[in-house]
Amino acid sequence: MDVALMVGDPSVMATGLILISITLLLAVVLPGNRVLPMVDLSSIIFILPMMAAYLKKDLLRMVYCWNDYDGVDFCTSGPTSLRFTPAAAHYDRSNGTRRNVRNYSYEFGGDEVRWAWLAIKLSQLLGPFF
Repeated sequence: MDVALMVGDPSVMATGLILISITLLLAVVLPGNRVLPMVDLSSIIFILPMMAAYLKKDLLRMVYCWNDYDGVDFCTSGPTSLRFTPAAAHYDRSNGTRRNVRNYSYEFGGDEVRWAWLAIKLSQLLGPFF
């Protein structure tokens, strides 16, 4: 089934509404987080249908799995934003008027960079044990 057909499903819409508030709450409450995902909130509704098909449209399971996804994202988005910001500044047309802003996106290669960064950090942490 196509993602566009699943977006209108009541379980996906209800979960999306719940997760927008939970995502913002996690962004504010998690210690050390420096990323507020304002633009990426709209991407929740396009990722959820893929989860809904796998999780049989169970609202509680979708909320639980999304919080795992967001938890990893918030833990890794701060350090990886240090790589995204110079790349975005290279193409910025505002001539440096926004000085203390870090750029990060779920969709702009965030998944690959996030999981690669997490794998490197885990291998550094667990390296002495192997």
